[in-house]
Amino acid sequence: MSRDTRSRVAALSRRPCTFSPLLVAPSDEERWAVDRSCSDVALPPVDALPRVEAPTPPVQATEALPEPAAAPTSEPCQPEGYGPVPSPRRPEPSVSAPAAEPDDGPRPFGTPGTREQRRDPELRRAFGALLRDLTGSEILTQQAVTLLRSVVDRSTAGSGTAPDEDAVAATALLEDLGRDLAAAQARLEEAEAAHQEEQLERALAEQARLEAERRLRELQRRVQRSGVEIDAWSTAPADEDEAVPATTAELLERLAAGRLARVVFTGDPARALELDDVVHTGLHVQRTWEALLALRDYAAAKADGSVDSDVQGYLERTPGGMCSWPAGRHARGESSTVQNDPRLRAPRLLPVPVEVDPSGRAPMWAHMKLLSLGQTSPRLHYLDDTRRSGRVYVGYVGRHLPNTQTS
Repeated sequence: MSRDTRSRVAALSRRPCTFSPLLVAPSDEERWAVDRSCSDVALPPVDALPRVEAPTPPVQATEALPEPAAAPTSEPCQPEGYGPVPSPRRPEPSVSAPAAEPDDGPRPFGTPGTREQRRDPELRRAFGALLRDLTGSEILTQQAVTLLRSVVDRSTAGSGTAPDEDAVAATALLEDLGRDLAAAQARLEEAEAAHQEEQLERALAEQARLEAERRLRELQRRVQRSGVEIDAWSTAPADEDEAVPATTAELLERLAAGRLARVVFTGDPARALELDDVVHTGLHVQRTWEALLALRDYAAAKADGSVDSDVQGYLERTPGGMCSWPAGRHARGESSTVQNDPRLRAPRLLPVPVEVDPSGRAPMWAHMKLLSLGQTSPRLHYLDDTRRSGRVYVGYVGRHLPNTQTS
């Protein structure tokens, strides 16, 4: 710049002035300084351009931001000295609000009265998570049920309003779980008691076996010392009449065929067959058969006069060579409470021939304790009629009849 030009510029800058830039339409020869790469240049009308006040510096040309790769459309290039041209706004897609689902009924949490919904697996898992958060463990105990029930009660009482469906369903679920837990604990205790009694019975049976073998060896030695010509060491032939039946059905068939003299079965065979679903080892068949053999030999001993006592006396002092039964597993009768309570007395009024009782039924208080399985412990009830008819009537073989603990 020459010295003359610089002096003019300095003079102009010392005096204030206000001016507006003059907008002149370009001629054919003049061109806007536009990026040649733009294939499409959109210029707004002159009247639509904003006025630029004077000390506002001219707006620099802005570059159009590139669109994302998913939308390759580019913005139109703008000339220098003008602000960015607003691009036409794209219409936004209209998003309709989701339609409300019809409320057909109660929520999936469950209807309080529907047990199947309270058994829903998802509800069970959610309940397990809640139980873990409150008690630190998913193991359900009676204490945990009591705690959860108190939480529900406090929540309902604190709100001051009627409980909603969820609260009622939760309460019902807690009641169900409490009952299930109590029943499971009762079954567990019953099974543990039965296991202990079974172990005791096995120990007593093993002790009796060892004692029988000892006595047999002593008898064999006496026979050998006496000089009697007898084979005391050979195995005795099996008695088919005393062989243990394989099933309860076979045992009932033998009774119906009269294979046990002086022992008559008058009971319901279906009640005896139910034991097959309780005792899977078949031990009940063996015990029932042993008790029946003892009653058979008792009736025979009463008939020939070798015994003049009741069944209890026979079991305590069984004559040699006759079948017996542990005296401790026999009961002469029932308690006075059972005999006087109509609800407990009725199941023990069992069928007998009309010759024995014109009503066709007679009380059978005496019974054999076949097995110890808690409240299910099988029993054999009988009526000793040897003094009149010379027979023993067995009126019941099956689960333990109701008593003061089960009624």
